[in-house]
Amino acid sequence: MLTTGYPHRGDPVAGAFVRGMARSLAARGHAVTVVCAARRGDAPCDDRGVRVVPAAGLSAGVFYGAGAPDAMGLGGAFRPGPWLRGGDATAALGWRAREALADCDALVSHFVLPSGLLAGLLRGGRPHVAVVHGTDGALLARAPGWARRAVRRRRRAV
Repeated sequence: MLTTGYPHRGDPVAGAFVRGMARSLAARGHAVTVVCAARRGDAPCDDRGVRVVPAAGLSAGVFYGAGAPDAMGLGGAFRPGPWLRGGDATAALGWRAREALADCDALVSHFVLPSGLLAGLLRGGRPHVAVVHGTDGALLARAPGWARRAVRRRRRAV
């Protein structure tokens, strides 16, 4: 799994539904690895049967708290700083996922922007299910056509 949000000791709510899916897959006997954005010094929650690999970018905190859309000002006043920090965190997530998910049989991404795009680039011939949530679905609908096509082209299901 590849996600920007997964519960951390400092933010136990962010991505709780991603954690629920990971736990459910592990309980069914699947080997589950989750690569998630992580704030430095704030370790992800540890779950039996779920290997959690933090991608500790300098600015992963932009994905926590109220979430990246609010931090970036997508519902109001544009804030350039979080956009730049989001780019740093996305790069860290992609590099970490490239290593940690190399042996996985299938990919599941949560939050299509940026996780779905990254998983699409990394999937090779593996199946990829992109899970779109409310806010990122609205953002994807407003994204340039090339971005929407890139997500649809590189997944098995959305």
